Amino acid sequence: MKKYIKIFFSLSAEEFRDEINEIEAFIGSLNNIYIRRDIFFEIKECEDLSSAFQMEGEQTQYKEYMKQCRYFYLLFGKSAEKSAQEAFNIALEHFQSNGAPKIYTYFKQLPEGEHAQKSVLDFMERLDCQLGHYYNTFVHLDAVKLNLLLELALDGQLNSVMEFQNGQAYLDKQPVMSLENVPLYYGNETLQQKKERKKKLDAEYAVLVSESGKNPADEELGDKIWELVGERKKIQEAIHQIEMDMLKMCQETAQKRRSGIKMNWREKKAIEFVDQGNYEGAKNILRDAQWDEEIRQAEEELELVEKKKIDKLEEIREFISGRRALISNLKATGLDHESVKEITDIYEEIIVRAEKYQMELKVLYEYASFLYLQNRLTEGIVAAEKLRCFYDNSKETADEDKAQLLNILSLLYHKNHDFYHAVELGREALGYYRRLTEKNPQVYAAYEASLINNLAALLMEMNKTAEAEALYREALDLYRCLTEKKPRVFADYEENLAAMKALTISNLAVLLGNMNRMEEAEGLLGEAWEALGAANALRRLAANNLKYYDVDVAGSYLNLAEVLRRMGKKSVAKRLLMQALRIYRLLAANNPEAYEPQVAACISYMAILMGEMNRVKEAEGLLREALEMYRLLAAKNPEAYELQVAACMNGLAVLMDEMNRVKEAEGLLREALEMYRLLAAKNPEAYEPQAAACANNLANMLEKMNQENAADEL
Repeated sequence: MKKYIKIFFSLSAEEFRDEINEIEAFIGSLNNIYIRRDIFFEIKECEDLSSAFQMEGEQTQYKEYMKQCRYFYLLFGKSAEKSAQEAFNIALEHFQSNGAPKIYTYFKQLPEGEHAQKSVLDFMERLDCQLGHYYNTFVHLDAVKLNLLLELALDGQLNSVMEFQNGQAYLDKQPVMSLENVPLYYGNETLQQKKERKKKLDAEYAVLVSESGKNPADEELGDKIWELVGERKKIQEAIHQIEMDMLKMCQETAQKRRSGIKMNWREKKAIEFVDQGNYEGAKNILRDAQWDEEIRQAEEELELVEKKKIDKLEEIREFISGRRALISNLKATGLDHESVKEITDIYEEIIVRAEKYQMELKVLYEYASFLYLQNRLTEGIVAAEKLRCFYDNSKETADEDKAQLLNILSLLYHKNHDFYHAVELGREALGYYRRLTEKNPQVYAAYEASLINNLAALLMEMNKTAEAEALYREALDLYRCLTEKKPRVFADYEENLAAMKALTISNLAVLLGNMNRMEEAEGLLGEAWEALGAANALRRLAANNLKYYDVDVAGSYLNLAEVLRRMGKKSVAKRLLMQALRIYRLLAANNPEAYEPQVAACISYMAILMGEMNRVKEAEGLLREALEMYRLLAAKNPEAYELQVAACMNGLAVLMDEMNRVKEAEGLLREALEMYRLLAAKNPEAYEPQAAACANNLANMLEKMNQENAADEL
């Protein structure tokens, strides 16, 4: 049965003659997408309301139609006719009593030298001062169309997914409009600079490839092409990241408008600036030092005058909201060392007020997630634990919020090698997700499967193989089911699903290999390749951009290389490791804090493989490179990376022993053993086996060196 969604557009035929046809064509393109889901958009355009409202019968007809609409758009140019204002009043009255239609009011920015009539200015003042109704300005109709797309993506009944990709807006994987005429897109200077750079790189690449065809044996030319390929991929990934951060910022703004959250005039003005493509103006007004002073005064008055409490608390909430909008703006114009520092400072500033006044507390979760991605684990744990205390003392916290918080806490503790707390929190989070999935499997089943996979990986590290295997198989069953259903949940859902399924299969294969069940492990390889192929094919459709789920793709390559290495297929394993290393290096180029640990891990795996292939010199060089990386990481976060430092030293010592460089090997083993013993003192269950193995290696070496007494002591 078809579902009809009615949209009302009120605009002047005289001022918006071209826009009327454009709106009709745009709604028609949306119907081409949604008709397969039995959803049809019905548009009613009132180009000249004045004549309609002069006739009582038509007036009644228009009123009845407006009441049935889900979305109501008013577009004003030079004038605001009384009939249009009357239409707004009718829509507003019905919205206040029934919650529909959603009303969006747009004022066209007039060319230089032209001025709006008094009727427009008066109506804007009424919206702003009397009604608190948020209105937009636009230069090109594409800004209005983009707003409608954002609304459709937020509409729970439509279950749509929106993406920005290469200057296009996509809805459910279908391109629906260009962003080139939208000021917030073409006004993003960082994005435009990177796009311009991409054009130049494409031109250079075409020239080099042409020259390579004439001189295929020219190695120097081949190296230049290889370097250029890497830079093109890096710049394309940076473009995509900015586009997705920009979309997230737009969605956050649309959500605030939809929910009617009150905003400080600065945040409203900042949104207006962004709509005009003026990002720097938006950042500057959100950074306004005077706002800090006003909030300090509000806090002082709050402590002195009880009757002003509600108003002053609202001012503080608006301030926190504005600072979060600034974080979104910073992300949307590209992250670098300076912007990461500013984001950190902003979070620390607003968290103090969020805690003090018990408002907008989810900002602690956002900060903990940000710190997790930056590998600042101790600080992330502190932020998340604070929020956990607040949630524990509140009966109003939603289960979804609790589940998200417990999950990020588990991940933080896991990465920090505090396995006990990680498992405890992971199990608790899983309990919440199981209940959420029971109520709404379409939304939560994928999150549940991801958490089960993470918990299984944690238990595998703790040598709890039976429980880990059971969880991996449960996660895999969920992914198999989800792959068949393919519900629309979020952007890149299918690619992410395929990548997570591949990672779960490869994790299980490694576990089975560790348990000497190689035949079973080998039996999973076909399904793993199929899932990886699906993820990569879907990514190629999206211009081969690296995305967040590529971490899972690289992890799968790493796991499968380990299984194939155990099966003796070392050359294939090497090719997979090279693919994993390429992805990790590209990711680390944009965000070294987040991805350098994976680069180091991949290098150390490659070193092990080179050692087994009797390429000792290469193995030594790789191990020293990995050890140096881990030492730098451990200097910043010893809890997270001392284990890897010890493991690299142990592996390098074994290699040195094989090369008869025993003195160097002894020094490395003694240093590694000391680190293992310190780790085992904190967590004996996890680290005593490694300490014992290292001690055994050192004892064997000392016996070779005729130091039996020292060996006996070990």
